[in-house]
Amino acid sequence: MGVNAKNEDCIKNNNLLESYERALEIGHILIYQPLYRRFWKKEYQFTQIKTKIRNTYEKIVQMNLETSISSNDENIFINQAMKHLKMGNLSYQDVVDECSSVTFAGFESTYTTIGNTLMLLAMFPHFQEKVYEELREIFPNTGDFDVTHGDLQKMDYLQRVLNESMRLFPVLPIIARRTDQDVQLLNGIIVPKFTNVAIGIFHMHRSKDIWGPEANTFNPDHFLPHNIKEKHSYAYIPFAKGSRNCIGKIYFIH
Repeated sequence: MGVNAKNEDCIKNNNLLESYERALEIGHILIYQPLYRRFWKKEYQFTQIKTKIRNTYEKIVQMNLETSISSNDENIFINQAMKHLKMGNLSYQDVVDECSSVTFAGFESTYTTIGNTLMLLAMFPHFQEKVYEELREIFPNTGDFDVTHGDLQKMDYLQRVLNESMRLFPVLPIIARRTDQDVQLLNGIIVPKFTNVAIGIFHMHRSKDIWGPEANTFNPDHFLPHNIKEKHSYAYIPFAKGSRNCIGKIYFIH
């Protein structure tokens, strides 16, 4: 975001990481136990935390505007956001909202997938051993060393494990879309234009019609090249698909 998180008081004093963790905790309660909204004042707490997070990003954006501390690297999100703000393509509030969304998507997507993957490897130690063997082959020496982008490209088995983890436990278990035209389904039913549609990624990823009789079984071989090649491009969409897919995909991959 163009600032050093370790040095900036606006981040340290607002305990941004703790705020995100608390927001996730309360958010899950509000979704799965809606009665808490009325009886436990959780929604009020959630609103307070969101305001605290938003205030932090407003300070970060303002710091970028006042000091021009961002570099010219177009791969840095805040640089692109500030560029479009100055061009008039985005408003100040748009930039603040996007900063919050990008951070949350990258943070939540990464730690959720890592947690699920570690759990699955602990449940299936024979797959864990294969991951270990691959890493030992790539990094035969012990001690401190740098991991390069080239090293990451060699982790074929670990990548299959991560893909399988996200198949069984996608970061986005369900997404919503709105049709912009009439859509005829394979069974002949027509979904009218401007219909809100819920897409159950969790259930689709476990469909035996798509993934075979072992659809509910953790098996990284589901993502062997010859197996995944046979699948429809929308059979595996842990970050959704299309122009409005989850931006967390970019940050998780990198």
